[in-house]
Amino acid sequence: MRFRVYPGTSPGRWSVVFALGFFALYSARKLVMKPEFHTGGDGFFGNMPAALIMIAAFLVGSLAFFAFLKSLFKKEFSLIAFVCGAFGLLLILFAAGEVLYPH
Repeated sequence: MRFRVYPGTSPGRWSVVFALGFFALYSARKLVMKPEFHTGGDGFFGNMPAALIMIAAFLVGSLAFFAFLKSLFKKEFSLIAFVCGAFGLLLILFAAGEVLYPH
């Protein structure tokens, strides 16, 4: 078993790309958090562009975990891929907790 810092397989690299894509989309959400984009309502979809960006960010972050799982089947053992996979798993667990136990 060879342990590396950087991913060597394609799914491992995609896991890193998806995790970085999550942070890019999460940062882009701030660009549309302006009053002129507010479509009414107080819920999640009160600001439709921000809501759609956050849904896309969740999907991309979840793909980081699934790409990491695929990289494990290809015997990928890199530190960055493990971090991105753990991040994707935490994102999925957070979303499941919000759905199962809303506040």
